[in-house]
Amino acid sequence: MKKLTLMMLLLTLAGCSRLSQTNYEQLEMGMNYREVMDILGEADHCEESMANEECIWGNRDGRHIQVNFVAGAAVYFNQQGL
Repeated sequence: MKKLTLMMLLLTLAGCSRLSQTNYEQLEMGMNYREVMDILGEADHCEESMANEECIWGNRDGRHIQVNFVAGAAVYFNQQGL
């Protein structure tokens, strides 16, 4: 039972590891959503407005990475709590 609990904990922590300063620093202007997703995984929330799409990985009110896309290309990055 202890091994199973430890395995579950490790898997949970591994899933959170994409939200890191190291991964944030890999983001580059002009990347498309797929390229960003390859680094950060699936976004937790995306909101579209005209040609702008804002995506959040993590919790908007806590630790997160925000990427804004215009015409499908990343133009703005922000992070909090990494």
